[in-house]
Parts: sequence; structure tokens; C-alpha cells
Amino acid sequence: MKLAFRFAIATSPPFAAGAAIAATDTPVGTWKTIDAETGQAKSIVQIPTRMAS
Repeated sequence: MKLAFRFAIATSPPFAAGAAIAATDTPVGTWKTIDAETGQAKSIVQIPTRMAS
């Protein structure tokens, strides 16, 4: 039981750090849409940091 508890304590910080890093990922940037049939780029989509009002 002590071994399982120690393992849980030792592995918690890396998992928490990974979740924190993943939470900061955003879709902002320039992306290509790919045609499923041809595999070729179909269009370029730009997602800005702020939406224009």
C-alpha cells in the first residue's frame, strides 16, 4: 500500500504540469484544410487572437 501511495505522489506533478500546458493551447494561427479524398490542401483558415467587433 505504501508503494502505491508513493507512486501516486511521485507521478502527480508531471501529470498536473502536462494538463496545465495543454490548457494554454489555442487554435489561434493559420491552418490548412485538407480534402479527405485527394489529400490536397483545400483552403487556408486564419484564426485571430481577437474577434473583430
